[in-house]
Amino acid sequence: MSFVDYLTPNETEARICVGLNPLDKSSEVEIAKQILKTGCKNALITLGESGSLLVNNDLQIIAEPFRIDNVIDSTGAGDAFNAGLAVGLAEGMSIENAMCFANAVGALACTKPDTIPSYQTRVEIDRFMVEYKLSKKL
Repeated sequence: MSFVDYLTPNETEARICVGLNPLDKSSEVEIAKQILKTGCKNALITLGESGSLLVNNDLQIIAEPFRIDNVIDSTGAGDAFNAGLAVGLAEGMSIENAMCFANAVGALACTKPDTIPSYQTRVEIDRFMVEYKLSKKL
């Protein structure tokens, strides 16, 4: 695990990773800290409609979710999140901005059925992020 820069399980997978029952009531921060003990550099737990959490030896960040009113299918949202995170980091975004971008990509994937057909283009993602932020200011 010392070669792993980012481990990105969802809440259930994170508990399983550290040998806990998926229904264990430990906080995600506690679980992330246990993941770090395996040697992984960054534990980034996706929290579904609650956003995402990053814990490493220096930071603890919660990236707020993008609320979607028309959720159709969440299948593939985690994969979409990971793709968004990889793109953000590859483009040199800060981890906070990459998490925000990844949250948007994952949220948009929930607006269409299935997995690959639900993935949006970069233009659609950028437009969604701008429109979402504008709507929050109104």
